[in-house]
Parts: sequence; C-alpha cells; structure tokens
Amino acid sequence: MRYLVAAAAKHPVFANLLMVVLLIAGVWGYGHMRAETFPDVSTEIATVTFVYPAASAEEVEQGVILRAEEALQGLEGIEDVLSVAREGVATLQVELKEASPEERREVIAELKDRIDSIQDLPEDVEEPTVRELLIELPAALLVIHGPAEEATLRGLAHRFKDGLRAEGIAQVHLFGLREHMISIEVSEDALRAHGISLQDVARVVRASSLNLPAGSLRSLREELKLEVRGRLMTGREYADLVVLSQRDGAVVRLGDLAKIHDAFADEGILGRFRGERASLIQVNATDADDTIELAKKAIDFAHSADLPEGVQVTVLGDFSRDIVDRIGLLLGNGWQGLLLLFLCLVLFLNLRLSLWVAAGIPVAFATAGVIVWAAGQSLNMINLFGLILVLGIVVDDAIVVGESIYSRQEEGLPPLEAAIQGANMVSLPVLAGVTTSIVAFVPLFFVDGLMGKFIVEMPLIVIATLVGSLVESLFILPNHLAHTELRSPEQRAASEGEDALAARASKPTLAGSIRAKLDETFQSAVSRGYVPLYDFSQRNRLSTVALAFASLLACAGLIAGGVLRFVMLPKEDSVYTQVDVTFPAGTPFETTAATVAHLEDVAREVNRQLDRGEGGPFVGIYATAGVDGQSHVGRLVAALKPAEQRTMHSEQIMSAWREAAGPVVGAQQVRFGQFGGVWSKDIELKVRGENPQRVLAATNALVQAVADQPGTLDASSDFLPGKRELRVRLTELGRIQGITVASLADQVRDAFHGDEAVKLQRGRDEVEVRVRYPRHERVSQADLERMWVRGPSGETFPFGEVASVELVPGLAEIRRRNGQRELTVTASIDEDATTASLVSEALDEGALPEIAARFPDVKIQVKGAAAETAETVTSLMVGFAGAGMGMFMILALMFRSYLQPLLIMAVIPFGFVGAVCAHLLYGIPFTMLSVFGLVALAGVVVNDSLVLIDRVNELQRQGVGVEDALAQAGPSRFRAILLTSITTIAGLIPLMFERSFQAQFVIPMAVSLAGGLAAASFGTLFIVPSLYLLLNDIRRAGRWALTGEWPTREEV
Repeated sequence: MRYLVAAAAKHPVFANLLMVVLLIAGVWGYGHMRAETFPDVSTEIATVTFVYPAASAEEVEQGVILRAEEALQGLEGIEDVLSVAREGVATLQVELKEASPEERREVIAELKDRIDSIQDLPEDVEEPTVRELLIELPAALLVIHGPAEEATLRGLAHRFKDGLRAEGIAQVHLFGLREHMISIEVSEDALRAHGISLQDVARVVRASSLNLPAGSLRSLREELKLEVRGRLMTGREYADLVVLSQRDGAVVRLGDLAKIHDAFADEGILGRFRGERASLIQVNATDADDTIELAKKAIDFAHSADLPEGVQVTVLGDFSRDIVDRIGLLLGNGWQGLLLLFLCLVLFLNLRLSLWVAAGIPVAFATAGVIVWAAGQSLNMINLFGLILVLGIVVDDAIVVGESIYSRQEEGLPPLEAAIQGANMVSLPVLAGVTTSIVAFVPLFFVDGLMGKFIVEMPLIVIATLVGSLVESLFILPNHLAHTELRSPEQRAASEGEDALAARASKPTLAGSIRAKLDETFQSAVSRGYVPLYDFSQRNRLSTVALAFASLLACAGLIAGGVLRFVMLPKEDSVYTQVDVTFPAGTPFETTAATVAHLEDVAREVNRQLDRGEGGPFVGIYATAGVDGQSHVGRLVAALKPAEQRTMHSEQIMSAWREAAGPVVGAQQVRFGQFGGVWSKDIELKVRGENPQRVLAATNALVQAVADQPGTLDASSDFLPGKRELRVRLTELGRIQGITVASLADQVRDAFHGDEAVKLQRGRDEVEVRVRYPRHERVSQADLERMWVRGPSGETFPFGEVASVELVPGLAEIRRRNGQRELTVTASIDEDATTASLVSEALDEGALPEIAARFPDVKIQVKGAAAETAETVTSLMVGFAGAGMGMFMILALMFRSYLQPLLIMAVIPFGFVGAVCAHLLYGIPFTMLSVFGLVALAGVVVNDSLVLIDRVNELQRQGVGVEDALAQAGPSRFRAILLTSITTIAGLIPLMFERSFQAQFVIPMAVSLAGGLAAASFGTLFIVPSLYLLLNDIRRAGRWALTGEWPTREEV
C-alpha cells in the first residue's frame, strides 16, 4: 500500500490519466442509464389463463381451477399459487422461488408442459396461455375524444395505437372500447315456423363462411394452387346467405329469418372525457424502456396526429415529467449541498486544500456511475438520493489525507515528501474508515419485503462512491498536493527563518489575514468552549454516561409510546389519482354510468371549492363505466396539477373528494387511491379456509372490526356476490325423451349466450359471429321458460316439460391460495389520526383473537404495511448485526484489541437519540427510510470515534498518560471530527429544508442521518472519553479486587 501511494504521488501522468478516465467513463455511464422514478421490482410470477365461455365462477372453479391446481402439485420451484375464478375466465398466478433466469425459464417450461397435459378439461375451454408476468409502469396517458360515433372513435384509437407501435412503442393499451361482433338473432317463432333450430342456422353459417385449400393443378408449364373462397366478412354478406331451399326453387335467406347486427359486443363500456365519448390510451414502459424517451415519443406523436375535425388527443398524464421533476429536485438539492460543503471546507481548511478535497467528489461520483451502469441499474430517485446521502461522506477520507499532508508541509517538508509521508501515515485508518462505512451499508442489500426490492439499489451506488473516494484520496489527491504549496506566505517565511518572516510581516496578504482570524476564532472556541465542558464531563463521567443511556431509553420510549409515530412510508404525493366503484354483479350498466357521472360532477365541484384564484387542483378526469368488460364496475382517473403548483397534498384532495361524494348507495366497494400504486395496503388481512361459508363469516367480522378502529378508511373485503344464477336441471320426462344434460346445456347456451359459428379476422379486429335469440327474447326467466327444446329425433318440447329452473345467488369471483378458499380484508388509514402499526396492534390485542376463537377452522394472516414493516425490520436487524460483527473485526485487526473496537462502536446507539430528536423537531413521523438512515449512520459515526481513539493510542505510545492523552486527543481531533460531521450535514441541509411534496419520501432518511450524526459527534467528543475512563476505572477496581493494590491507569 505504501509503495503504491508513493508511486502515484511521484507519477503525475498516472494520477491525471486515472482521474480523466474515471470522469469520462462516469459521464458516459450516467448518460446511458435508463431514467425512471423508482427501480424495477421483479415479480417472478407466471400467469396461466383459461377461457371458459359463459361458465359461472363456480363452474370455472370446479371444471378448471381444481384440475390445474392438481396438475401443479409437487412442481419444484413454485412458492405460491393464487387461483382466481371469474365468469368465463380462470387465472392462476404462480409465484416462483428466487432463482437464476435460466432456472426460472426451466420452471416456466415445466409449468407449461403440466398445464398442456391436463386431459379432462370441459370441452368448451379454450387453449390455455402461460406467460411470465411482465412488469409495466405507465409512461403516458393519452385520451382520444370528440363528438364521434363509437365505431369511428374505435377505428381512430386503433389507428393511433398502430402509429405508436410503428414508433417503436410496444406496450400500448386501449380502454373504454367494445369489441366488434356480428350478432345473428333468430326468434323462437321464426325457428319453429321453418322447422329448424339455432344449431341448424349456426351449422349453415359455419359451413358457408370458409376459405379452404383444395390442392393444386400441375401442368408442364406451371403449378396452380386451388382454393375455395367463401369467407363472409360483413353482416350484409351474411344476410344473403341461403339457409333453406324449397322444392319449388324458393329460398329462405338468413336476412329473411334473422336480424343481423354488425356492431359491438353486449358488454356495457362507456369512456368519457370532458363530456365527450373517449378512449384512454395508456403507454407503458417495461424494464427495458427509458420512460422519458418513451413518453416523449408518445406525446410527440399525439401532437402530430392527423385526426378528423372535432376529434383530438389530450395528454392526461406525462409520467416522464414526474421523473424529470424529481430527478431535478434531487440534483438541485445536491448542487446546493455541494456548495455548502465547499464553504465549510473553506472555513476550516486552507483554500487550496479545500479546492483539491472538493475536486475528489466528481471523481468519486464518476466511479459510481461506471459501476452502477455496469450493474445494469437505472437512474432513479433511490440511487440519486444515495448520491446526496454520501455527498458529505466522500470527502471524509480526503479531509484526513489532506490534513495529514498539510501538517507535514507545516513542519517544513517539501510538498512531494509531505504528500508521500502524510498519505502513508493515515492510509491504514482511511482504509479502515472507508471499509467500516461500506460494511454499514451492506445490510441494505438483504432487506426483505417490497421495500427491500426498492432500496437495494442505494447501497450499491453508495459503496461504489466510497470506493471511488478511497481511490481518489490515496492515489490522485496526494499527487495533486505534491505539486501544490499549501502553506501561506507567512508560514513559508517562518520555516525559512526569522529574517524572511520579518520581511514579509510588513505586508501580510488578505487571504492570510482572513485565514489567521478564522484559525484564531476556532482555537478560542475550542479552548473556551469545548475544553471546559470536556473537563466537566470527565470529572462527572459516571453521570455523563448514565445521562446518555437515559436519553437513549427515553427516545426508544417515545417511539414505543406513539409520541413519535412510526409509519412504513410517508404518503407520497401523486399527480394521478384513481377512484374505483364496484356494484353487485348484475347491476344494470345504466346505474354504474350514472354513479360515475355523479362522482365526476362531485370532482368538478371540489375543484371549484379548492380554487385559490389560479384554478382548482384538477386538470382532467377520464371516466369509464364498465371496466374490463364488467358493467358493474366504474373507474375515474384524475390528473392533478404538479405538486409545486398547488398547496394541497394529493391525499388531502382525495379526502375532500371522498367526503364530498359521501356514501354511494348500493355500491359494494368505493376506493380512492393513487393511480398505478405499488406499495402494500395500509391494512391487509388474508382469511383462508376449506369451508367457504365460514371464511365469508370470518371475513365479514374482520371488516367490521377494522372499520371500528379509529382512523381507518374504506374498510372492505374482496368478496363480490355475483349475478344471481338460474340453475337448469333436466327432468325425468326429459331423460325419457332422450335429451341429455349436454344437449340441454348446448341449446340453452346457444339461445342466450350464442353459438360462436365463425371467428374471422377483419383488418386488425378479431370478430365473433354469434347465432342466438334476439335481445328482447333473452332478458328474463320467462324468456328461458318460453324456449323449446329439441330432442334427439328432431321433435321439440316446451322447456317446462323437460327442464326445471332454480334461482340461486352466485359469485362474481372465487379466490383460492394453495388449494384453499381465500378472501382479503383491506383498509386505508388517515395518517393524521393513526398508523398502520397502531391499528394492527389494536387488532392483535382485541378483534383477531376473538375472531380466531370463533372460527378455529379459519386461518387469518396479517399482511399490509404493518407486516411489511415487521418483515423489513427483522431482516434489517439481522443484517445490521452481521455488519456490526464485520465492523468489530475490522477495528479489532486495526487496533489489535478486543475492547477498543467496542468502545469505538459504543457511539452508534447515540446516533438514534439524535435521529429521534431531529424527527420531533421536524414534526415528521419515523419511517422505514429513517431506519435505513440509522443503518447508514453507523459506519459514519464509527469513523469519528476511530480518529479519536487512534489519537489517544498515538499519544500513549509517546509516553503521555491516559488522562492527559484523552485531554489532548479531544482538542487535537476536534477540527477533524467537527469537519467530517459538518460536511456530511451540509450536504443534506438543502434536502432537509425542501418543502416540495415530492421530496417528502426521502427526507426522513436525511433527517435521521443529519440528526444522528450531530448527536453522535457530541457522543464522540464527550461520551466516548467518559466511557474510556469509566472502563479504565472498572479494570483498576478489578485488579484491586484480585491483588489488593490500586494500579495506575497506564498499568491497566
């Protein structure tokens, strides 16, 4: 190490070349990173989807889900299986165990093989699809709207989608549009009049609308391909189709027999924007996309789109602006912090030395840019905050090295020799200090839960920056200082002799005068302020240590007692909000549409009420009645003004909207929240069991218990009663007539759902051609009972003779997890009234044991923010214990002692005192990011304590007594300890005082680090020396107990 440092100091080309290469590589690395708000979160989930047309949720469960779950039993590599049965669709979300990409692909391949091998699925189930879940985050929300017919708007929306894809945008999704369908509707009277059935009509349609290859003709000259073409594409073409031919040559065409509607599917869907029919176009970014670039492409295309008069595309959401604003916010605070840091350096150090120390910051950051880019990370709020967090830390080792070199020059050594000797003297402590800081950040790599997946990018960029700072301080900085005269003219004159000093004393420089005055002021503060306080603390060392531990216990009590609230994460301000309203399945579409329109009107009224003269907070609202083909579900997506253009947090705006809307009559669920949120629900409980009725009863009890807790909002479960079901059974007479259950089911399904005779590709649309009863004959139970059922010989029977009907309640959705029925209870919380942890504790102590006793066959699992917090904290504590062991071993090797590392690390808990006090002063709750700040703090505060104890040891080696060594070490290292703390705090001050809503997410970590560092620095200067003497007293007392003689302090 000493040889390398000396070689770098002597070789200017090497040092300068290394610096230039790192800077260029860093700029290149940052320039080639993807930009996004938060890091990608891998899901490791595979989805399996089955389509079972017209089947109820219970039929889907019995006929598909149970068979699929059985097929997946025993499959290695699977962690969890969530099965969801809805009307006509079965979905299995298969969570995979953590594995390499190759192993994950193998598991998915085996999963697909098992699904494909299921033999006993119902006949009507379509081919299942298996795919790995792709995480998509919105990049832009565009709304195409205008006074146009549905078909026109649909065509324009699809043309717009095709244009975006031509621009290289792969993930484009359209909402608020119905699918095309050709409905051939034949009444029962028409069928009986002509002696045919719906199946006969569908058979004719199916056989007459085909394109079929017919071989080829070969001659000596050429080969001609034969193809019979008869595919019908429009409703008008189907109307000309001949269904029956009479002996007299007369024909019955389909248009004579049926009404043909070439229009849209039956599902009620209506999207509206600013009072006009509209479709929402959502552009998503995957983990391979740059959100800023993707959004720019989409918005530029929207602005240049060629649309008919009156139709326009409005940009409802530009998520790249959020990223740019937030990155700009952090960068702005970073530059301000850098300026404050430099001013601190100038105040305490020589100006030239300050410049060279500060010059190491871009080198360290550039090193981080190369490493982070090579690791495949993006540029996001988390790793940018990591850079701000480490801004003041990266200069610590440069300060130590620079001060050491400066001291050697003050002793009269030439700059080159001073650089070599000064750097080598502190190379080992600097290496140890950086290593302990790195070890302190390592636990953040292993944090469990969703928070761990988000925070994992921070320790890498911090560690990479620290590595860069170590390289710069040992191999670049000494070279620059080897060619820099750091002493003032007066100092140089003093080293040259009395004559030179007298010659220059008559003309002192301005810089020298300022520097001398600053040094004089600082030394006066040390001698008149610190030294008397230090002497007092040492004389009363037992009281000093006791007071410190009492403050530690008091701060722990403030959190445990709820005086300082603990929340998983502060509610982040969002520019995009969402309201979902769900009615019982089967609710008329008109009811959903009216409710959505009412909620939109309420939002407009709230916007007027919140108008402060510059317009209200709402920018636009896209409203949809009929979400994902479910006519009983409505959704409103609202865009707000950017946070800096309003005075209210988005949560406050949503609360005003919720309060103004009041209870929605008849709705099962009404939820207000952020658009596209990824965090856990505040309150979430899973209820699981074998008996569906018992699971439901326990769930209802839990919903009431959660709703009764003060501060909870929108308490509900995901149990959704479905449409009432008419269950048809074959009578004994029907069996006698030879009618089978399968035949009866086919005829009922064809009459009311429709027989899919043909599925054709018309342009970009896949169009179903269905044969069924007219709309007015498939409305009520009476219509079912009026149908006629055909027997195997062609004769027909009234429905009531061969079948019976029973009206029973149905289920909209059935959820199963690992083979058991499951329901979920969720709720939000009002952070001004309570926290998720307090609500969870209240439930644990009251409702949960009571409900568990009432339903012993039901398992209740606590999830949500409280469980996520517990999981994260547990893993963090385990990691922190490992980091503590690592730091202890590093310090033990350095000091060749078991006791001194413990003494050095004793300052870590007192950082917690400062963090708690800082949160109380700022009036913000303690969050998981506050805890992460404490973990990062451990490595920083150890460095200050390390410097102090190292100086004590050095003085003792020179023959100074213990008490004198401690008394001299504090003042001599006061500047270094104070400067390393002040520079770190200075780098964080702009962010701590940032009032923007967008910064509230990361501020708690900065507050923890700054407040904890301030308290720990105080502990290093006063508490550590008191502990040192106290331990010395204890060891002396132990020796006296053994020998009967009091040893001197130096003897123990």
